[in-house]
Amino acid sequence: MDMFETDHRAPLVLNETEKNYVLWEMREMLVAVQGIIEGLSNEDMERVSSAATVMGTHAADQVPAVTVAKLPLQFREWATETHEDFDAISIAARSGESPDMLTFRLSGMLNTCVACHATYRVEVE
Repeated sequence: MDMFETDHRAPLVLNETEKNYVLWEMREMLVAVQGIIEGLSNEDMERVSSAATVMGTHAADQVPAVTVAKLPLQFREWATETHEDFDAISIAARSGESPDMLTFRLSGMLNTCVACHATYRVEVE
């Protein structure tokens, strides 16, 4: 139990609204991942593409600049990479890439998610 007494991850210090936005975006990424997996399991590349498109780079443009400025560089880099990976999965699915290769792409993207969640925690200022 001692390992759970202290959270040693770096804090993302945000106000309540910014925290809610960041957590909402992460949940939406998870919804997109679920849609991608559902599409892959049914070999429905249109489903894969549409699920991935939702969280592509256009979604990152919606983050308020004041919030972005508060986020550490590594967090921003991982977030950008993840949004780009969603776009790449969408394009690859539409281009006829195999489900195995799309699964490989998704796995690589999720490695970034795991690294980010292992590194940062949200804290209200």
